[in-house]
Amino acid sequence: MTAITARSDGADRALRPMHFIGLVLAVVLIGGYFLLPFVNQPELGPTTIPVVIENRSNNEFGLATNGLSVIPLAGLAALLLGIWFLISPRHERVISILLAASGLTAAAYFIIFFLQYTQTEGSNYLGSMAIGFWVMLAGAVLLIAQLALPRAAAGSDFSIR
Repeated sequence: MTAITARSDGADRALRPMHFIGLVLAVVLIGGYFLLPFVNQPELGPTTIPVVIENRSNNEFGLATNGLSVIPLAGLAALLLGIWFLISPRHERVISILLAASGLTAAAYFIIFFLQYTQTEGSNYLGSMAIGFWVMLAGAVLLIAQLALPRAAAGSDFSIR
């Protein structure tokens, strides 16, 4: 008598530390947005993004606030993709591409910010940007850079002959 065993494709893929990248970077983006100071203003002091975008008088430097709201959306997308990564590690290639896309969405604000900063004469507020600005910038860049991490090889069903 012969026993037939079915082996799931994803059964042999255990969770690795790499599978938590999406979750960690999502927490970095969302936490940096809501909790960390974004800019050190002369009269208001360290100010978070929700305070800066609440009222024009809270924006002493006149920073561009258009596009700041996409950063938590990109963080939420990265969070959901990170959860999908944990549930279904066999989709790691697709998820890593989508994580990079969410990182590019978050980086769009910083690209626009630096373009406007270089085009404005007499702008010297870059030194006043607080830890939240730099942490979110690093999180967006790392979401894009995680695309270069090595992934598991595709199965023989997906190879081109």
